Amino acid sequence: METKNVVNPGFSDVPTSHKYYGHIAALAEKGIIQKGTNYNPDHFINRSQMAKILTIGFNLQQATTLSAPFSDFTKENETNRYIQTLLNYGITQGTSATTFSPYTDVRRGQMALFLYRTLQKTEDDFYIISVE
Repeated sequence: METKNVVNPGFSDVPTSHKYYGHIAALAEKGIIQKGTNYNPDHFINRSQMAKILTIGFNLQQATTLSAPFSDFTKENETNRYIQTLLNYGITQGTSATTFSPYTDVRRGQMALFLYRTLQKTEDDFYIISVE
């Protein structure tokens, strides 16, 4: 994914001089993150946002039916299909037998686990080009 010649997504808190501008702009350009007024680059992400990022970012086959057994899996949550997708792939599970906790923050260690599981479930070959 190109990070140099990207369209400015217009986030007021991510100037072109920002350390991660190219990466953020590339993700917005691909629709992996939603464009808006602010990106909040120093904030946490929650479990439902993580599900969307992994589903779109890894081009996973999106769920067409919702069958998760969670009491907090409501029709109002626009990320349900992404959560269901990760459930279908076996990448995630609930925080208990009856809850998913879509608005709970994801810690760095948890994100590493989700990324690892996603890589294990996809057939694509990924190569690390550089680490900052």
